[in-house]
Amino acid sequence: MGYQLCKTSCMQYLSHDQADDELSRIYDLNLPRSDFEWLQLLVTIDAVFIHEFLRCLSNKYPTTGVCKDFTIFFLNNDFTFRDRLRRDLVLVGNQIPMSSVKKITEIDSNHNFSLDDLEDTARKFIVPRIPFISSKRLQTKFEEFLKSKDRKLIDKCHHLLDALYFSCTETFDDSKRPSERPSSSPEEESHHIPTASELSKAGISFKACEGNISVIKYDKRKLQLHLPRLIVYDGTEDVLRNLLAYEQTFKDGGEFTIYVAIMDSLIDTQEDLAILTKAKVIQNHLGSDEKLLQMWNNMCTNVYYDPCKEWEEMIQEINGHNSTRWRRLYTEFHQMYLSRPWLMASVIAAFLLLLASIFQTVYSILAYYKPLN
Repeated sequence: MGYQLCKTSCMQYLSHDQADDELSRIYDLNLPRSDFEWLQLLVTIDAVFIHEFLRCLSNKYPTTGVCKDFTIFFLNNDFTFRDRLRRDLVLVGNQIPMSSVKKITEIDSNHNFSLDDLEDTARKFIVPRIPFISSKRLQTKFEEFLKSKDRKLIDKCHHLLDALYFSCTETFDDSKRPSERPSSSPEEESHHIPTASELSKAGISFKACEGNISVIKYDKRKLQLHLPRLIVYDGTEDVLRNLLAYEQTFKDGGEFTIYVAIMDSLIDTQEDLAILTKAKVIQNHLGSDEKLLQMWNNMCTNVYYDPCKEWEEMIQEINGHNSTRWRRLYTEFHQMYLSRPWLMASVIAAFLLLLASIFQTVYSILAYYKPLN
């Protein structure tokens, strides 16, 4: 089935003899005449496959003739197969240049599928895989953002994973774009922050915001750390790891790596996870907190990042506030004695009893030393 699909695909864009000869040699394990021919053929086959897949997702895909096989292959299989196929298309090792897919679309002039249709379908494929989308309204917001002026995915992004990375990291407001990362060395001060439970004891709360990682900020006045709402399901770890690997490999470790490092620092125990879940920063659909803890505890192994000026200042402000001793003592006292009604009543009663004892002692002393008339 796979051979026939590839052969049928390439025959639409290559000559019959060329496609049949090259594909026969590939599937018979007889390599082409040179490494360049082998690479060219594989890229062509994969580009055709992605083009046909995206075209199949659009409402302009024919269901008769040659294309009938693709309809059966892409749409009529079970949900698990389609989910795995979509997962494979965003793996960092499976990326095909978007320019090759565009070239196939330009060659495919006999079908009603233009570059605008390719852009629209690629956007509809990418948006549901953004792990920060929690509602249809937010999904619409992302789609409107991605199709705004000068943001065409097929022109701006190198491949599908780059389009997903762009969707997760690009700020909605260009005026808030992070500055260039300063040069630093691994020996400099650690940029990790305390866990969620430790920050909570220091009086810092968490607020879930709608959007991608561009919404992250620290409000010093309200002592509030703003984080994007993360939807965790079975495929989230694959998405996060591939975006992390892509940025570490091709982007020199940027904003997405810092976001993952911050979340990894915040989550260490079930108490930390409970605090972030209560704040709706994380929506866990894995069915087990242990799975989520294991995912985050292993996420940043052997990962190095160099934060930009804005991120570095935010982390330093959080760490500076967390290290303030009087604030930690006050917060611990508040959580231990004033956060529960019966404990608060006991503290007030004990304080009043102490005041009464002091007044009684003072009155007795004054009465003792008062001269007799």
